[in-house]
Amino acid sequence: MAQLSEFASEGENEGGDPALSKLLTLVAVDERAHHSFFRQCVELYLKHDRAGTLEQMRPVMNDFAMPAIHEMADGRQRVARIKELEIFDENIYYRESICPF
Repeated sequence: MAQLSEFASEGENEGGDPALSKLLTLVAVDERAHHSFFRQCVELYLKHDRAGTLEQMRPVMNDFAMPAIHEMADGRQRVARIKELEIFDENIYYRESICPF
């Protein structure tokens, strides 16, 4: 989530919207909290039942998609822009979500 925070800071430094910068910073903090919580949960499950946890995680990790993104107005264009900005894409997902396990 450092990338989202950096994006927010860059916007503010370039004369961007301070409210948007603040919002992106808050979203980044919230996402980091979710990341930490779920990572700790998964680490605990892996410690106690690695094989079972990996078996249950495989379909979730392999079929992951952002919920309802295509129901949003201009959803496909938003996904393309996010990838273009290198905030999140398949490579980042693989590197940061799959490889650690």
